[in-house]
Amino acid sequence: MSKGKRRKSSSTPAKKQVDLPPDANLKAGRVSLPDGKTVDYFEMFRGPLPPPEVFAKYKEIDPRIIETVLKLAEKEQEHAHKMDERALSAQSVAFRRGQTYAFFLALATIALTGYLAVLGKYAAAVGFGGAGIAAFVTPFIRNRLFPSPPPEREHRAVVHRKEKGGE
Repeated sequence: MSKGKRRKSSSTPAKKQVDLPPDANLKAGRVSLPDGKTVDYFEMFRGPLPPPEVFAKYKEIDPRIIETVLKLAEKEQEHAHKMDERALSAQSVAFRRGQTYAFFLALATIALTGYLAVLGKYAAAVGFGGAGIAAFVTPFIRNRLFPSPPPEREHRAVVHRKEKGGE
């Protein structure tokens, strides 16, 4: 659960459109200050669990609703973990497949370069071998010079629940 940003403005609000996630709950308002200025604000939370003050109001409607919401949050968390595991597994398989293809392509490049050299076509062998080496070395150099930033992770609320009647 995270709160949104608060934006201060003068009496004329800034005209900036903000795209909100479809599952976001939003609370917004405008407060007038003693000096005549106004402050526009919004608060937002994402995820399966609402803020505690909202959660307490749910209990007023139906005392069993809290247990239901917690169960739903646990199911959502389990699903998110399964999806993360599947994505990681798929990335691992793709990475291994790419390394295998690169290995066989390198072998083919070396074999063809040697074959051209045996035929006496030294210029073609040097050109083909040089192009092959450049093709395999370039990604390593590029990754050293321009490293990619780490991927952003979405933070999820962690749900801990104790069963009644247990310890």
